[in-house]
Amino acid sequence: VDGFAYNGTDKPAVLREEGPHNKLRETAYIGDSPDDLPCFEVLRGGGGYPIVSFFASPEFKQKAAREYGAFVPENAQELSLYLARV
Repeated sequence: VDGFAYNGTDKPAVLREEGPHNKLRETAYIGDSPDDLPCFEVLRGGGGYPIVSFFASPEFKQKAAREYGAFVPENAQELSLYLARV
């Protein structure tokens, strides 16, 4: 699995940079707060996989699932199974 180390830059911009290389379709992003919603938006437009941390608040889980089609696992096992499929 290829990845990158976050270096403090604008996360949505980093994701958009991958878009022209068609890597968004291979990208899963796990978020747990409203600060992560712009990243979910980028992924939704590029065919990626927005995922909500199972530690996120119920309100955030509902919003991310409803507005961004994010996957909301109940536990680590469910997350692992999902990641194995995508």
